[in-house]
Amino acid sequence: MYSPGTDIQNTRAQAVIADFSHSHWADHRFQDEIQSYALRAPEFILGYGWNGAVDVWSVGCLAAEILTDYWLFQPRSELEWDRDEDHLARMTELLGEQFPLDMLEKCKHKSKYFKEDGSFAHFTHHEAPILDLCNLLEQCSYLMQSSPHEVEGALKFLKRCLKLRPEDRGSPAGLAQDAWLVRERY
Repeated sequence: MYSPGTDIQNTRAQAVIADFSHSHWADHRFQDEIQSYALRAPEFILGYGWNGAVDVWSVGCLAAEILTDYWLFQPRSELEWDRDEDHLARMTELLGEQFPLDMLEKCKHKSKYFKEDGSFAHFTHHEAPILDLCNLLEQCSYLMQSSPHEVEGALKFLKRCLKLRPEDRGSPAGLAQDAWLVRERY
């Protein structure tokens, strides 16, 4: 088992995939829900249509959780907005970007969450500020013990996975060769 401070380069790690409850074949969908809520990709919430890019989003969320010991997204319902709109708002705050208007135009649920100009329909702000991805990584104690290059490499990898527009995310093959994962020196 990996724990913070362990030299994982010299450790033989084993992983077990244990939960297939929301899994689908690439060419056959047999249930309405995909992904656990904390890992849910924006395109699914928005009704944009989804494909294997949702898995890249999930990998980014899981990698961040392993690094920070913190779920990236813990949406809540508020009086003025629902849990899904809060989830989408947290995505924009964490990533420091807005949903592209041309993407929103293709979303079945655009009018539920957004105004015509791309601003949120009901969401205004969170009481406590949401850290952006860079600050979140920097504040993790065991990442801070790593070199700045390690933190930078992790951030670059996560940013390749966590793009609001699914077409902008890295491919699984490309991500598998990411310098941060294969431990190349920067």
